[in-house]
Amino acid sequence: RGPSARAHVMAALRAPVQVIGAAAGSAGVGPDAELEQPEGDDQEASEEAALVARSTSSSVRGGAAPAKERAPAQDVNPISWIWAPRRCCALALCVFVPLLIATSVWWVARRAEGRAQEGPLELATVATPRAPGDCRDSHELLVMDANRQFEAPVHLGGGSRLVLVGDSITESWRGTSCFSSCKRCQGVPEVLRQTLGVRWPDPLVLAVSGDQTQHVLWRLDNGELPPQLASCECVLFSMLIGTNNLGNGHSPQDAHAGMVMVARTLLKHALGKLLVNAVLPRADWNARKRRNSNLDPSFTPMIEQVNAMMNQSVAELERQFPGRVSFVDCGALFLNDRKKVRMDLMPDMLHPNAAGHRLMAGCLETALVELGNGPCPKDQGFNETHQITTRT
Repeated sequence: RGPSARAHVMAALRAPVQVIGAAAGSAGVGPDAELEQPEGDDQEASEEAALVARSTSSSVRGGAAPAKERAPAQDVNPISWIWAPRRCCALALCVFVPLLIATSVWWVARRAEGRAQEGPLELATVATPRAPGDCRDSHELLVMDANRQFEAPVHLGGGSRLVLVGDSITESWRGTSCFSSCKRCQGVPEVLRQTLGVRWPDPLVLAVSGDQTQHVLWRLDNGELPPQLASCECVLFSMLIGTNNLGNGHSPQDAHAGMVMVARTLLKHALGKLLVNAVLPRADWNARKRRNSNLDPSFTPMIEQVNAMMNQSVAELERQFPGRVSFVDCGALFLNDRKKVRMDLMPDMLHPNAAGHRLMAGCLETALVELGNGPCPKDQGFNETHQITTRT
C-alpha cells in the first residue's frame, strides 16, 4: 500500500491494460465505458488502471478508426468502374489514339506501295499495251472480229460500214465491259440496232473498257486494223477516246495530243473517213489519280479545254486530209440547265445508259451523214455473216 507497492502494481498492470484497451476499442467499448469495480483495497489501483485504459483507447482511436466506424466492404462493379467519365476518356485515349496512328501509317504505306506498282505515267502518244490480265485478252477477240467482218469483200450496192473506236463508253454498244456482260450496258445493243444499225448494219465495235489513247494506238498497230479494213474506202470511223487519260492523271494537253495521234493513225493507215468525238462530260466526284498536284481537281474545265483544242486540231487535220475528217460534240445532250451531268442519262455520272446512248446515236448519225461517204466501190464491204464475239 506504500508508494513502492503501488508502483509495482502499476507496472504489472500497464502491459495487459494496453491490450485490454485495444480489445475494448475493437469491441466498441469507449473511453467512458464503465469498468467493473474491483473490491477491497485495490480500488485506488483500479482507478489508475481505468485512466490508463482510457488513454490507451484514445490512442487507438486516433491511430485507426474502430471497426464499427469503418464502411463495410462492397463489391465493385467493373463495368461501372470502367465507364466512369474520367476513366472512360483515359481508356479511349489509350486505345483509339494508337489505333488511329497505326491506321494512318498503314494507309500511307499502302498508298506508297500502290504508286510504286503503278510506275511512271504512260505517255499518251506512245503505243502501249494494257497490263496482262487488265482486259488484255479483249484485244485478241477484237482482232478476230475485225478479220471476220472483212475477211471476204462483199458488194453492198453502194453501202458503207461503220466502225466505232473507243473505250468503255463505246464498248457499251456491245453490251459488255471487257467482253463481260455488265448491268449498266443493258439495252444498249438494242439501241444500236434500232438507230445506227438501220443505216449501217452490224457496226464493228473496236473498244475496250478503261482504254486510254496509248492503248488504242497499240491495238490499232497490233491487228485491229487489218489490211481488208484499212483498204476499204467506204468505211466510216467514229472515235471517242480521252476521258480515261484525264481520269488517270494526264493533263489536258497530254490527253489532246494522244487523241490527235489516234486520229492521225486512222487517217494515215486507213482509207475511210473519220468522225472525231469530243470528250463527254463526267461528274467531278470521279476521283482523279492526281500524280501532278498542279492539275485541276475538277473534270469540267479540263474537258472543255481538251475539246476546244481538239476542235482546232481537227480543222488542221481536215486541211491535210480533205473531206475525210470532221468533229462532233454531243456533250450538251448530257447536261442539264445548270451544266451538271444528267443522272437520268448517266446514272454513274460517266457512262451513258440506254437512253443516253439513244440520244448520242442521233447526234452521231447526223454528223456521219454530214461527213458523207460517197458510193462504195464494187467488191468492197464486209462479211454479212459476221457475228460479234462475246465472252461467256
